Amino acid sequence: MNLNHVQLAGRLTRDPEIRYTPAGVAITDIGIAVNRFSKDDQGETKESTDFIDVTAFGKTAEIIQELGLESPNGHGSNIAFSATAVEAVRGILVTAHVFLSDDLSEKDLWKIYRAAYQDEPFMRIVKESQGIHRYPNPKILSGTNYTDVGFERDPHSRRVVVMSALDNLMKGAAGQAVQALNIRFGWDERTGLDFPGLYPI
Repeated sequence: MNLNHVQLAGRLTRDPEIRYTPAGVAITDIGIAVNRFSKDDQGETKESTDFIDVTAFGKTAEIIQELGLESPNGHGSNIAFSATAVEAVRGILVTAHVFLSDDLSEKDLWKIYRAAYQDEPFMRIVKESQGIHRYPNPKILSGTNYTDVGFERDPHSRRVVVMSALDNLMKGAAGQAVQALNIRFGWDERTGLDFPGLYPI
């Protein structure tokens, strides 16, 4: 599986306008201003702005048209955009943008995730600073009953990008049914579900 992922977070430079192809496919062109922060040779933080044109098609275009005019924090037009390309015959990858009501640190988020999943045998938090498995990846989960979840905190806003992956033929179907059966009859919910997976395939 090849996985290409890009995330852009910034302010709209113009209102999105929707149009349709002769075949009825929705298209929206938007401009996003993205701030970048870097340090110069003297160690001082410098800010620069990149202007990026984005074209969205289909349902994504309609969502941007409807929701892109309001900021999550009420301070003008703001949009967060994710694009993912996956070559796979099984598996689900979800990317969600969450805007925090409180200014939580990454350490605070770790505590929340650990508290939520500490008693869940098939939930794993995947978040590494380096290596090839830094974020959840459906391919790694092929044939398993695990769900991997990870997150990335935007240091310049209250936005958190949450990623989650599972094998839709196991955790999303057969494996989930076996797990529910185990719980219903009071057995260890991991019974029959300890297969380590098909990766690498």
